[in-house]
Amino acid sequence: MFLIAIAVYIISIGLYTLFVDDKFALPNWLEINDLDDLKGHLVSVVIAVLAVLFLREAVAWDGTRDLAAFGGALALVIAALTFFLKKNIGRRR
Repeated sequence: MFLIAIAVYIISIGLYTLFVDDKFALPNWLEINDLDDLKGHLVSVVIAVLAVLFLREAVAWDGTRDLAAFGGALALVIAALTFFLKKNIGRRR
């Protein structure tokens, strides 16, 4: 829940910076200049949430469910999101 709250906070700060006040003092890692920056930050938080979701399932694993299939599915989603981030950064340069 805390990571989801961080995602909402980043989105709200980003939208505020983009549409209301662009002189809002932010740390360097949170500077958002356009919607692509905001998407990049959001995708990064989603990747962290998925990793924590897998770790929660791995800790609570009782041996009855197929943890490898769940981990593989999450790995594919994370790989796709990472590919999206790399393509997005490459397009901007």
